[in-house]
Amino acid sequence: MKSAYYLDVLRGRCQELPDVRSKIVRVFVSSTFTDTLAERDSLIENIFPKLKDYCRQQYGLEFQYADMRWGIQTESANNHGEVATCLKEIELCKKYSVATNFVVLLSHRYGSRPIPAQIRASLFELLKDTVVNELNELKDGDLLTEWYKLDTNCMPPAYILQNISSILPNFLSKNTDEIKQADKEWKKISNRLRISLRQAAELCLQREQITESDYDEFFISIASAVNGISSAAHGAVEDTGRLGDAAVALAGDIHDLVTYVGDAGAVVGGKIADDAVAAYDDVSDFFDHLFRRTFDRRRVIY
Repeated sequence: MKSAYYLDVLRGRCQELPDVRSKIVRVFVSSTFTDTLAERDSLIENIFPKLKDYCRQQYGLEFQYADMRWGIQTESANNHGEVATCLKEIELCKKYSVATNFVVLLSHRYGSRPIPAQIRASLFELLKDTVVNELNELKDGDLLTEWYKLDTNCMPPAYILQNISSILPNFLSKNTDEIKQADKEWKKISNRLRISLRQAAELCLQREQITESDYDEFFISIASAVNGISSAAHGAVEDTGRLGDAAVALAGDIHDLVTYVGDAGAVVGGKIADDAVAAYDDVSDFFDHLFRRTFDRRRVIY
């Protein structure tokens, strides 16, 4: 049997070669930005250097972290790829990390809620018709027509939000003042699009013309990143039913963070040290906490 295997290798038939074991602990740090600045800075300045040393000295592993505060480039913002970029980073952390791959900082804000970069054609046409004929917002209907274009190559067909620079070319200008002006104008437009889509979605949900999943597309925040976060955590914990190997939920202020993490040292091999970060034991409890809405989904205030 072995001789046949070696002959296959010599002949270039290497389909059954064993996977090379990763030597990386890569953690994605997720939170809203403005209300967790102190916590993130403390992690980078005080905690992560200790984790790097601990992983290297105790296990011969390289500790890495992904913090999207500095990772979202102008081009990603221009083509509305912020969410996709974050989810891609989560997948990379899942793929390469041999231990914990996700850390959540829970604080006071729910997070920004961008308008969808892609909307199923049948759903978009229903919402646009509602905006124009039911809400009588003709200008908003024109905005939707201008910024969303049908792509029949999608399966199923979908309306795609156009790149900002295709309509506001100064968004990619080299002149700082022009960029600021274009960004200000885009924020006004996106806010108008967001409001009209939400109002239409609210009305359609009340009439049971759309599902709650369709409705959530216009209200969920980047910080929740529902599909990416749930799949990232679920993929790592589905066999154990415990959260420790998938995500660490951090709450409270900077003092709590340093107390929990600073004394512990590190999270390695999916094991949380006795004095380490407090983690929820049950996955369902974590997701109940993570996906808790900060608004009444049946009474949206604009």
